[in-house]
Amino acid sequence: INVQPATPSVPTVGTRTQPTCSTATGSVVLSGLPASGTINQTGTVITSYTITGTTMTISGLAAGTYNFSASNGSCSSSATGNVVINAVVINTWNGIAWDNGTPIASHSLIFNGNYPPSPDPNLDITGCSCTVNTGRNVTIKTGRNLVITSTVTISGTGTLTFENTSSLVQTNNAAINSGNIIYQRTSASALTSDYTYWSSPVASQNLSISPSYASGMFYSYNDFAI
Repeated sequence: INVQPATPSVPTVGTRTQPTCSTATGSVVLSGLPASGTINQTGTVITSYTITGTTMTISGLAAGTYNFSASNGSCSSSATGNVVINAVVINTWNGIAWDNGTPIASHSLIFNGNYPPSPDPNLDITGCSCTVNTGRNVTIKTGRNLVITSTVTISGTGTLTFENTSSLVQTNNAAINSGNIIYQRTSASALTSDYTYWSSPVASQNLSISPSYASGMFYSYNDFAI
């Protein structure tokens, strides 16, 4: 008597992880898989994976739509419903408005126009990454924040200026910024022995002080100095 293996169940689609500005591809967790065999992927990219466990994470998925079936070598299951991996939303400031509405934490922000407009919207700006195109001047006004998860890139002759008490807030400690970023800070009057602490160290920064403060001096602390 020949006993045929049972037809595998349709894989159960679990957690989907969508791409971000710091991770270009998404993933999906599939469970209810046979102990061995193959996962067949169809849709935007067609490929297959050797089953290594009854639950697997399929990663490296570019934006698109995917379906998955399981094969035990003799029989194949039906395919899952559509698994949609979304592209990162690029939200561009054109000098007047954002082309994808108010920025949110998952948006990759591009400034292709000067900011702020008139009248000033008086808002913090939140995004996943931020690029200021060459020739564009972006100013974060006093008391407001630019909150970015990943990198900030200022291209060419573009500038990003933070007025007094405004801040760049980045939640990814490994983020690397580049380009012309300017911080403006105003210190209260100080006695001879007083000082004002302005920031943690920034690589390759240039410091300048108002000519009206003729006796001004800068002090820096280098923990790695010999």
